[in-house]
Amino acid sequence: TVYIWRRFILPCCCGSVQLCNKTTYTNILKEKMGLLTRHTALLLFLLRSFAPSAASSSALVSECTTKLPMSLSMVVSDLEAEGVAKVTTACLITSRSVTRSQRTSLVQSLFGVEESEEEFATITAFGKKIFDDDDDGIAICNPPGQAEANEVASTAVACGGTIVYAPSPVDLARGEGLFDFLAPAMERVIKSHEGTSRKAVLVVVVSGDIETAKSQMNQAATSILSTIAQPGSSKKALGLEDVFDHVAYISSSTDFETFEDTLCHLGGACDPDEAKASVASTVAADFSLERAVSAMTSASVSSAEDLAAARQLGPAKQKILVAGLEKVKGITTNDAGEPQLVANFGELCDASAKLAMDELDQVASPSSALSKQIKSSLKEEFYAELGDIFNQQLKQCALAAFEEFRRKLSQLRVSPNLASDMDRCASEALEEFNTNAKKLQAKGTSWSVAPSKIALGKAMKEYCADRLVVARASGQYKPVPRKGVTVGLHWLLPKPFGNDFRQEPWMVHASDNLVYVPKDKITDVSPQEVQAGDWRTKIVPSPAGNDIVYVQ
Repeated sequence: TVYIWRRFILPCCCGSVQLCNKTTYTNILKEKMGLLTRHTALLLFLLRSFAPSAASSSALVSECTTKLPMSLSMVVSDLEAEGVAKVTTACLITSRSVTRSQRTSLVQSLFGVEESEEEFATITAFGKKIFDDDDDGIAICNPPGQAEANEVASTAVACGGTIVYAPSPVDLARGEGLFDFLAPAMERVIKSHEGTSRKAVLVVVVSGDIETAKSQMNQAATSILSTIAQPGSSKKALGLEDVFDHVAYISSSTDFETFEDTLCHLGGACDPDEAKASVASTVAADFSLERAVSAMTSASVSSAEDLAAARQLGPAKQKILVAGLEKVKGITTNDAGEPQLVANFGELCDASAKLAMDELDQVASPSSALSKQIKSSLKEEFYAELGDIFNQQLKQCALAAFEEFRRKLSQLRVSPNLASDMDRCASEALEEFNTNAKKLQAKGTSWSVAPSKIALGKAMKEYCADRLVVARASGQYKPVPRKGVTVGLHWLLPKPFGNDFRQEPWMVHASDNLVYVPKDKITDVSPQEVQAGDWRTKIVPSPAGNDIVYVQ
């Protein structure tokens, strides 16, 4: 503040740019107080300019709710009005299993926006400045959940072929639902970029291991690229690198500043006029295409029944979807807004889905093919959104099982068999969790309880190990000592009493007297002979080493 005061305010007031000492400042301030008041606004402006703003990084300059890709042009115009000279456009596409809440969290993380899920659900495009450089900005297209594949493909072309793609780990593992919107977008990008120097960019945002996701994406892309239409004059695209000039994989935990820098570096910033021209040319091409398709399929498209179903069922489907989800959320949350466990959550989901289908049947025509398609889409979206609530219920079920496990451990008696008793309690709790968790699964869904069961088993095992260490350290627990191991050796001496006349006849005339049975029938040597010391001559000598034969 002192630096700004000396360098800017005083020169403006005094008509001089010289710096002076403290006394001179005092005199000048007394004489020019009126001029200083006039320049107070300038000081506040400079302070705001130099001070860092915590909220600026997440503020949106523009947002639009109209249909894509026209809304992109409006956002670019707003950025241009804010002084942006270079703008990077991109289209956000997700795989089939990504829910609306997951998409909102992803955008909040990647782009630093603070809009809620309800507000973000209606935004089709938004723009913001890159505050490290006020001349640069980004405009992101956000196709809604009910958008058609051709609308998403046109938006990707309007963005110059720059796509931010966020696949679900579930879809990556199964290899399904990855290219519902990405395949039409790639098909249009290949066609629009044929014979031009424009660069197409794909930024893949993954939540797990990047190398694994890269392998899964390439494997799935190889099979899908062989089925899409490609211009005959160009080389056939066999992989993502053949479609896009740059393919980058980035973690979903990356901070938004790093992500925006990466996007601007790869996407290639352009003038706002060039971005708006790209949107205009795409809209014109789509209009010509729609007219051609309408002329070829006028008989089927002009069906009054289908047109009425399209106008009526679209809003009705969205209204029924939101209402059904709100009912389920109300049951699975307490008064404080926190998740609470519902034992029969699977039955609740099935009943809510059936109720939603019945409500749609009341306004839908049963003979219309379009009505059946919209009904199937409603069921799929309904269960996809319920997947997030299922994960919350699974966490609550795991917490309840763990608390029950701890309660059973507290009732155990400390004994030498404490370790085996704790393992038994863990097995019982895990089996009870598996039984209760299966009741949370809805019919006809791919919801799995296996990951939560494995995680709970590991947590119980670690808890048991910690409690055993504490019990051992306190001296209360002493494990059962191990029993000693007895080893027995058996062998046979062919000459236990030395040589006798049956084996060595010539030894009969030896000087040694062999004594087998003493006179008293009790001992071989008498006490007198022991005292005399000559008793050794009365004992059968041990056989020589070369005569010993050991038999095991």
